[in-house]
Amino acid sequence: MARPRLILPLLLVCAAVVAAAARPLSACSILGPTVVRTPSQTLLMVVPRADSVYVGRAGRLDGVRLRDWLRPRDFARKSGAWQRLYGQRVRVVRAAWNLGWGFGDRLRDGGSEAVVVPWGLGANCGSEAWRHGALWMRPGGRAVLTAVLRPRPGWIGGVPTFDAPRIAREPYPIDPGWSWLAAHEKARGRWLNLEEFWSMAAAFPVHRGESGVDFRSFDRWEARNPALARLFPAPTFLRAARDFRLREAGLRRAGRRP
Repeated sequence: MARPRLILPLLLVCAAVVAAAARPLSACSILGPTVVRTPSQTLLMVVPRADSVYVGRAGRLDGVRLRDWLRPRDFARKSGAWQRLYGQRVRVVRAAWNLGWGFGDRLRDGGSEAVVVPWGLGANCGSEAWRHGALWMRPGGRAVLTAVLRPRPGWIGGVPTFDAPRIAREPYPIDPGWSWLAAHEKARGRWLNLEEFWSMAAAFPVHRGESGVDFRSFDRWEARNPALARLFPAPTFLRAARDFRLREAGLRRAGRRP
């Protein structure tokens, strides 16, 4: 494991990125993930490694002002006991959506190493320090997840570093929540394989605030892949898209912005 020289700057970046990423998502849904993504998210296909890296110490992020990180005693008092935080090393097979901070250039040049830092979900749906194993993804095999890329000053050891709030039953298909969801929905037959799941996830619409959500790419995926649209977990995402649009239409009729 490698220990970074400057922990505080990394914690500051982590606080800002994770808190921003957690708010727009449907983090409290017990039935499944949201189909709408945010501009800051990156879609990743990774091979988790059996290796971790020490990130720093953190507590809850919800309800804590960023400047409180500069006063460790105050932060510890407000957020609870400190928790040692680790990221898991991964090999990035593929990436989509937000490829900023030079990450896309690295991939094109053959650089595939990254670190993914998990964050737990607090009682009030805010992100909090991950309190389970450092190797939170089973090593080997491939998995798909969404995460938020840190700005370059927050990269651990110069390696692209992502924050991944543990919500929405990710990563696919290795999170145990998928099996629970399949049983809950009485899913029959095979699931989407990783390539099929990627093709669907890559078409997820992005939420751009007041400009709303454009579902055309996701609608095209459904129209072109009617057989895949029937395989678990595609119906969950299709239902989430329908519910989102119904809710958005209701807000418009009420004279409110979504």
